[in-house]
Amino acid sequence: MLRPNHEVIAKTRGFVPRFAPPINNEGIPLCQLHRHISQKVEEYEALALIRHRELSELSQKEVKLCVSLGRAPRPIEESPLPLPSQLDGFRPYVEGLEFESLSREEIFFQLKSKIVEIVTELVICPKLEFEKGILNLTNIQVMITDVEMAKFSPG
Repeated sequence: MLRPNHEVIAKTRGFVPRFAPPINNEGIPLCQLHRHISQKVEEYEALALIRHRELSELSQKEVKLCVSLGRAPRPIEESPLPLPSQLDGFRPYVEGLEFESLSREEIFFQLKSKIVEIVTELVICPKLEFEKGILNLTNIQVMITDVEMAKFSPG
């Protein structure tokens, strides 16, 4: 029995072959066996590329969201490639960060709008740097880190 090269490559890249029984090479011409193994290697390399792209996209998104939230990223190992179940666990974490970021942006803009309304109504000038900073921000700039959001809390 010949242990196909694609199984070795698959295991080193974090793939567990679902249907890779040993190839019975008895009576099979070597060129046909080589073609079959090469085809399997190409399939696993394509799967690895897809998983690597997905991991890269999720990791980049996580880093960007963590920066805006003022948190340290929780990176996932890239080598060997994570199993699909590991990616399935990482994806909801990144989606949770995204939801929190969007929620905080919404809160920020609501509070900014109320602050502008109050300042305009009372005809007062902001005195604190924090107040000045909020009023001078454009709608593209937001302050939603844990520390900055705590400043909006009463108390």
